[in-house]
This record gives sequence, C-alpha cells and structure tokens, in this order.
Amino acid sequence: MSMIINTQTKGYQMQSTRNYPENWEGEGWLPVPPELEGKVRENYPYYELVIQDGALVDVTPTERPEEPEEAETPVSWDALAGAIREGVNAV
Repeated sequence: MSMIINTQTKGYQMQSTRNYPENWEGEGWLPVPPELEGKVRENYPYYELVIQDGALVDVTPTERPEEPEEAETPVSWDALAGAIREGVNAV
C-alpha cells in the first residue's frame, strides 16, 4: 500500500499496487512515509504538513471545529399532517 498527499488541498490517495516512495500524480503531490499514513487518515483534513527538503517528514494535527449541536427532534408525520389539517380548516 502506498499513499500520496496533495500539498495544496491536503487530500490524499492510496493505492495497493504502488510502493513508497512512488508518486503517481506528479507535481504538487508528495509520497507519504508508511509510518505517517495512519496519522494522515486519523486527522484528515485537520493537519499541517511538515515538509523538509521536498519530502514529507511529519503531519501536525490542528484544532478541529466544534461538533454541530444535535438537531431538534424530528417532527412526526402525524404532527405534520395535523398541522396541515388545522391550517387548511382555518381558511
């Protein structure tokens, strides 16, 4: 398995038929060392790339945004139908 990462978008690709340090996309992409692949997957897309001499040497996790609050309890179909009937009957 081999992984490459886009230096601009931080998106990554994996291919089981490729071997590190192969780069099948060319410019703008870097091979990911095998020891960093798990860190990339675990933190995607919340990380900064640490690049030295044109090679990826580390991935620094960044702060994740807060999780959205739970959505309101969904209204049942019966409640919606009742509200529609009330609105129609009020006309």
